[in-house]
Amino acid sequence: LHQVQEPAVRHVQRWWRKAKSKTESELLHIVLPTAAQAEQKTSAGLVTSPPLVTEEMLDLFDRYGVSTEYLQLRKQEEIQVMTPSPNTPGQRLPQQDAQWLRSRAFAAHWMIETCRQKNIKSNCWHSAVMLLDAYSMKTGFGPQMLPAVSMCLVRLVNKYDRSAFIPDHCGYLPYAQELSRNFAKQGVPNMTTITDQLLRETEMHILRVLDWNLDIPTVDQWLTMYTTRFNIISKFVYEKHISMVEQQSMHFVGELIKGEALTLQLPARELALGLFCYGLVSVGLLTVDRLQPTEAPGRGSAVNAGNCALSEAQLDEILSILEVSADSKLEAIQRAYGSAALRFNQVCQMFAELQRLQAQQAERASMSPPAAVVRAHHDV
Repeated sequence: LHQVQEPAVRHVQRWWRKAKSKTESELLHIVLPTAAQAEQKTSAGLVTSPPLVTEEMLDLFDRYGVSTEYLQLRKQEEIQVMTPSPNTPGQRLPQQDAQWLRSRAFAAHWMIETCRQKNIKSNCWHSAVMLLDAYSMKTGFGPQMLPAVSMCLVRLVNKYDRSAFIPDHCGYLPYAQELSRNFAKQGVPNMTTITDQLLRETEMHILRVLDWNLDIPTVDQWLTMYTTRFNIISKFVYEKHISMVEQQSMHFVGELIKGEALTLQLPARELALGLFCYGLVSVGLLTVDRLQPTEAPGRGSAVNAGNCALSEAQLDEILSILEVSADSKLEAIQRAYGSAALRFNQVCQMFAELQRLQAQQAERASMSPPAAVVRAHHDV
């Protein structure tokens, strides 16, 4: 049955594309080759002809689940979920509160540990943190409710991922209670007493507020869609480079979304696009100046742009492929790169500070007790 249905479905898809070919071409920003560009040959194993979105590529988009229509659908779902509730006009958003952001970062770390101890997949943790930001945008709840909301979201995404019933007595209550006690030690006032009844009521309230929509695209999912489309359009010539970009970006996704709340102004798709651009620069497929607005010199200078050995024509091609891959114009790509570069540099500085502190601790551990005490006072 599958062998009969699949060709019929693809025939209908091709017919529909031809019926709206003009709209499709404008949507994908297809770049037609000039005479000079068409004469260029492949050098150093890299494609030099301009990208053309062919029927075969569109079929591959459908096969891998990364069609332009699907990207637009996921974008609309993300906007709908992340839009603040109109029922509370003038309310101060939690993302604007420094105390709430610190508490959120601690809760996100606690959610990671809970997922690890319960053998829950990492993508569930990413979804839970995104839903935490979406729920806060719509309700404006304070840090007092973070322990209950965090554990309810971990349990909800675990249910959704496993498509199985998880009873209330499965052990999430102790994690929420422990997180609440840690918040109280940090000086968060009026912490809510966590009970099984509170968790059940909070879970139902989350579902109603989010309209039972738990399937929103995360940063890692957007990144996978971008890299897949990029490989298809470039005919997998840059596959090794893109694999390095994806691994590098995935390494920092967790740290970025722990420290930065995702909002309608900084959605997951924009953060993923910025990380993708940052990775392309780091592996030598783009230069920083191609991703910088002319009025913002110096941004993203932490990336070494000297490792790019591509010609100007090849850089133009990569940028065109990137536009089609992300279904975005150059201005949006530059904005995403600037946002991601700023946050990426902050994460790098944080890692450097942690390494410095670890080195100081190791140095004090090797000292004699009096010398260690003197050094500790000096550090303070």
